[in-house]
Amino acid sequence: MSDTPTTPAQIVARLESSSVQVADTLNALSDAQWIWAPDETTWSAANISEHLGAVERGIAKLFDEKFDALEASTFSDAQRAKRDATLFAAVPNREFKIEAPLGVRPKNRFATRAECMAAVAAARASFVAVMRARGDAMRTRLYPHPAFGNIDGVQWGIVIAEHGLRHMAQLAELRTRPGFPGA
Repeated sequence: MSDTPTTPAQIVARLESSSVQVADTLNALSDAQWIWAPDETTWSAANISEHLGAVERGIAKLFDEKFDALEASTFSDAQRAKRDATLFAAVPNREFKIEAPLGVRPKNRFATRAECMAAVAAARASFVAVMRARGDAMRTRLYPHPAFGNIDGVQWGIVIAEHGLRHMAQLAELRTRPGFPGA
């Protein structure tokens, strides 16, 4: 586990790396691929992107504006390490299903693809800025995740980085569905 990122700086690097992977994957899609979904219950790439931006914008705002009001962490080093490892394993695992809370489900918030992609990039940049500014203090405050319970700010960084990659795996699954546009 020694090469598993656990410090705020390492998580920032992970966030930046996953951000590039997400952007590259989404930017490679044609306009037809961007909006395609096989049915009304399956998210398109546009829906996935909107969701990612909504999650990241909300968590960045929370840890930026309400930091001192968040519950203080009482995790021991062992508990924190175990939770970190769990998040790295569970978040990208597509077999572990999590239903998105209503507030971060896609709602066609953006008029254009460019607007959506800009909002996703801005949300990620905002969270990265909070991680950089707060540094080690991100370990001192908790906010509940709907599936994982109370996690600290660095663990939210793990979730956000891996969450983007989780949804890129979802997009890879979507691309294998019959009818997915070739270009």
